[in-house]
Amino acid sequence: MGKIDDEVKEFKIRQGELEQSYKARNQLITQQQENNLVKDAFAKLEDDAIVYKLIDKVLLKQDVEDAKVNVDKRIEYITEEIKRVDGRVEETEKDMNERRSKIVELQQEMAAAQQPASA
Repeated sequence: MGKIDDEVKEFKIRQGELEQSYKARNQLITQQQENNLVKDAFAKLEDDAIVYKLIDKVLLKQDVEDAKVNVDKRIEYITEEIKRVDGRVEETEKDMNERRSKIVELQQEMAAAQQPASA
């Protein structure tokens, strides 16, 4: 019974990790969408537009081109983070599938071991 318990425990740990990865991915996707909206808004700015950046409680004037570059870099970073999280999700799902198979195998072994005893 110990092997099954250990596998189930590890499976549940991976399940929690997977849930955290899904949450992280959803947050990243939200950030990506927000930054894409900002990028779209920048694309519609007139040439003489003034852009401000909020730092703490102060609005500071920022060069439009610098602001565009910063948003592009954030989008690039977020996209890479999404790929990294997707890789982690894939690894965790693979590990969970292997553990699920191992649990089923151990359960079948236990059932087979109990059959002759009850006959």
